[in-house]
Amino acid sequence: MNDVVVREFVRGLMRQSEVFTQTVILLDGRYDPAAPRKLVVDGMEVQVADSPSVLGAMQACLDHRLAQGLLVLFTTRDERELGVDVCSQAVKHRRLPVHRWQIVLRRFGASDLDPRLRRQRWVADGLLETEPPQGWPKLPGAVLDYDTALRQLARRRLNITGDALDATELLILTSADFAGLDRLRLEERTGLEQWLAHGVGPAAAVLLALARAGHGADALSFGLVAGVLWDTRSIDAADPGLARVQGWAQGRAEAFLGAATEPEQMIAFADASRGVVTRWLTHADGATSADAEHRHRIETVLHQADRLLVQFGAADLAERGELLDAGLRARLRALAVHVGRALDGRAESHATMESGLDRVVTHDLASLRAEQVTPAVMAVRLARWLRDPAPEPRTVADGVLNQVRDWGWVDRAVAALWFGEPMADPATAALYARVHDEVRAVRDRLDGQFAARLAAWTSSSAVPDGLLLIEQVLDRIAAPLTLNDAVPPLLLVIDGMSAAVATQLAEQIRSFGLSEVARNADGREGAVAVIPSVTGVSRTSLLCGRLASGAADTERARFTAFWKSHRLAAELFHKADLPGGAGHRLSPLVLDAISRIDGPDRAVVGVVLNTVDDALDHGREGGRVDWNLGDVAFLPELLAAAKNYGRPVLLVSDHGHVLERERGAPSSDDATSARWRPHNRPPEDGEVELSGDRVLLGDGRIVAPWRETIRYTARKAGYHGGASLAEMTVPVLVFLPALDAPMPEQWHVLSPERVTPAWWSPSTTAVEPARPASGLRKRRQSAPEPADVLFESPQVPVASARGTLGWRVVGSSRYEAQQRYVRKAPDQDVVAAVIDALVRSGDRLSVTALTEVAGTPPLRVPGLVAMLRRLLNVEGYQVLALIDGGKTLELDRALLHSQFELAGVKS
Repeated sequence: MNDVVVREFVRGLMRQSEVFTQTVILLDGRYDPAAPRKLVVDGMEVQVADSPSVLGAMQACLDHRLAQGLLVLFTTRDERELGVDVCSQAVKHRRLPVHRWQIVLRRFGASDLDPRLRRQRWVADGLLETEPPQGWPKLPGAVLDYDTALRQLARRRLNITGDALDATELLILTSADFAGLDRLRLEERTGLEQWLAHGVGPAAAVLLALARAGHGADALSFGLVAGVLWDTRSIDAADPGLARVQGWAQGRAEAFLGAATEPEQMIAFADASRGVVTRWLTHADGATSADAEHRHRIETVLHQADRLLVQFGAADLAERGELLDAGLRARLRALAVHVGRALDGRAESHATMESGLDRVVTHDLASLRAEQVTPAVMAVRLARWLRDPAPEPRTVADGVLNQVRDWGWVDRAVAALWFGEPMADPATAALYARVHDEVRAVRDRLDGQFAARLAAWTSSSAVPDGLLLIEQVLDRIAAPLTLNDAVPPLLLVIDGMSAAVATQLAEQIRSFGLSEVARNADGREGAVAVIPSVTGVSRTSLLCGRLASGAADTERARFTAFWKSHRLAAELFHKADLPGGAGHRLSPLVLDAISRIDGPDRAVVGVVLNTVDDALDHGREGGRVDWNLGDVAFLPELLAAAKNYGRPVLLVSDHGHVLERERGAPSSDDATSARWRPHNRPPEDGEVELSGDRVLLGDGRIVAPWRETIRYTARKAGYHGGASLAEMTVPVLVFLPALDAPMPEQWHVLSPERVTPAWWSPSTTAVEPARPASGLRKRRQSAPEPADVLFESPQVPVASARGTLGWRVVGSSRYEAQQRYVRKAPDQDVVAAVIDALVRSGDRLSVTALTEVAGTPPLRVPGLVAMLRRLLNVEGYQVLALIDGGKTLELDRALLHSQFELAGVKS
């Protein structure tokens, strides 16, 4: 008994009589030694004593004769043993029974008891012993039912603080929580376990068996392994060897459990365990202390699960583990084998490779183990790229264009393979090295061919009309953004940003809510750097709008002069100008300049960000594979400011870079730069001689390497100044603050599908417009270009051919019926084109792509999406859904066939 019983008993007696002629209350039972001995009950002092002996009871009564208040004496002795002296001092002259259920009912605010509880004294004792300090919650009705009483008792005995009591809550308990069951009386422990097994579900029986066997701490790990051992659907009936492994492993698992179980109990327990770990995974990327605790728990559970898998002799079944590290590693090993066979030229291996990749990226741990999955994904992408030989760059413009739209993505993937995967087994690591080397051999060939074209073009001093030079970026890209009193752009120069880095930053800028546009509907644009491709000449030429060399002061003065000639003010900020004071991330001067978007003070704002170049120069590039917006200091803040003030953003570099590959390189004592040297001796293998008006250093004649492994100075994380495609190509990207923001005439919105190479993802295909976009004039066909052109004349694709899935849908009777619910429904050819584009792109298509696919102005795209969904989502079924926060359309092709009653193959 505890103080709750004493208080309720005393109050009950006080309700019967306000005056006590006897000052001792004898109660049957024992008092909890940890409970308080001195109480005040409704203003009356109460002393509590516990005596298992008669002499002790007599001494307690004797000590109390001169004391104030009541003495509540707990004893197990009856009246005959206690004698007249003790009983004569007691209320009612006898030992009084404690009516436990009456007290419990009062504590719950109930008046009646579930008949099933009347003989369960252990439940009443437990509820009286475990009542929380704030008391039991009052019941909404008058009856304390069986499940409510057991649920509240179980929550207190197991330290469950949440309102729910289910398998998920039980699985997150610690060993200390389960140890509390061992301290209970046998009757209570047995009763609680039986109720949990019945009330919580079959998973509770397995969990309690683990606790009894002393393995409560391994519950989640055991559950993840059980999901493999008891999932009969994952075992191929044609493979009796695996079936035997599964049977033996089940026996060892039950021995570990200490009890035989039914398969449905194990499956339920495995599902509950997976649910808990999956929920933790959603918080694994957070930055709070709670998220860190989730990561720690996940790692502990996964490590122990791998140990149990081996202990049970089930390592051969690992690949079937959706939430096992061993399962992910097994899938990665299998994928590496498939990639190797694809490289060997086996046609059928490409389909197997794609299937293997799907099993890797859909594994539940893929996001948590990105450092393991990323190299595998990149290996598959490069195997796809190697399947079709890369064309030789015919001109400098051709090389720059391919670098921006295709080969820069190759560089991104190759970098991931170079840095490797920390947990890869030797065979997988060797496969990654093989892919890397085969791709680098092709890239070396392309770089060599480009360098030859570069040398010929540079020496001739000819400037083809189609080639964008870095000093022309302000005039041809930035200046059109200021026409017609438009909000002037924010020019962000990310020093050293290569095409590979640009692909990563652009993806995240899109997620920032900005829309990419370009002069050409076919994709992004690139410029060619000045020679050598170093900051002192290439960045200065970019910001001056003409070939020049110099430093920050030169750049600032000539940047202002360029825009003054366009009757606009201009502000250029360098590295030291950006930090703000206390409470300011960005300098108020920078923010003030960005806010000047209209009136006579409207200004073009340029900002130079040195993060990439600094990382290369000071070694912080290290093992970096991915570049995120947050990695480039001040970039997120500048993008937010631009979006807030409605400024277009022009993201450009001054040159690219190559990474240190740690393979050794020839040195040059007379070199002052890592990737170019004076022309004091003839070029060697991997080098090229460059001369002409665009060579601004070395007296107009230098030697630069095109092979990435050559450097002339001390080792750093990366280098620039050479003649490779990665160094000479300057990515030029333009973003609008919103999809419906004004843009220059004859410019085009670029969807993600348009800027992503087809080989990068199996679901990425070229997006073909059904007709020219409304409101945008077609580019005038010009006379034939010189040999060195950047863009070919655009060709307008025709609408979807009849007989496709899209046309079968719009020709169906169900579609005709659906049109009655949509006022001014889109033309049938538009709807058919959208459906067919979704099919070609793997049933997913960015909303931005509708501008091209449907020939719809950006402003009307949201309305078109709404009408398409009303047309295709028959009776509310999600045939066409919006995902990724409304950025992507997803087609349920099987549901489309079903709802529109289309027979035949689902394609």
